[in-house]
Amino acid sequence: NAEPQVWRSYAHLLTRTGQGTLAVEWWQRVAGSLSLTIEDRRDFAAAALLARELAIASDQVGLLLSQNGSPNTADLQLAGQLATLRGYNRTAIGYAEQILGNTTAAPKEKHVANLIILANTVPASQEYRAAFDRIVETARDESNPASAQALTFLAQQQAPEKLTAPSNVAIDVTLPDVSGAVISLKEIAQRLD
Repeated sequence: NAEPQVWRSYAHLLTRTGQGTLAVEWWQRVAGSLSLTIEDRRDFAAAALLARELAIASDQVGLLLSQNGSPNTADLQLAGQLATLRGYNRTAIGYAEQILGNTTAAPKEKHVANLIILANTVPASQEYRAAFDRIVETARDESNPASAQALTFLAQQQAPEKLTAPSNVAIDVTLPDVSGAVISLKEIAQRLD
């Protein structure tokens, strides 16, 4: 029956376009008809995080982390986001540090790990400052694939929504005080151009 395969494709599309609530509904249909692949479980967990369905996200992340071998950085990222949403700050930071310590982690995964640290520490802490400094360093490195994401993050001047408010992003981060001495808005604009 081809119908469950169509559901799977639709669930992946919904997840990757940030439509978490609808994606979760489709992932539940797929899971009732087919065995989920590792990639399916990652997208199911991501959709559940977007929809703030923490019990569903927890089930999927638990299955991902229990796979043989050490966890994949993508799985650690999902685990860090789940821990953040649950308010388990130290646990979330631990997952982020595992990503940062992994030499095979992609630059964008390391960027997200820094965002997880920012979301789980106070601006006056050393961990926060170090994560923020790594984001600035990434933003200034034109050869880094995460540079545009880092620049975009630094350019945000509006106050973000609270972590518990509905949102289209997996994690909302309290923005640090972006002083001109760190990286100016002009420099950000020039680098984004």
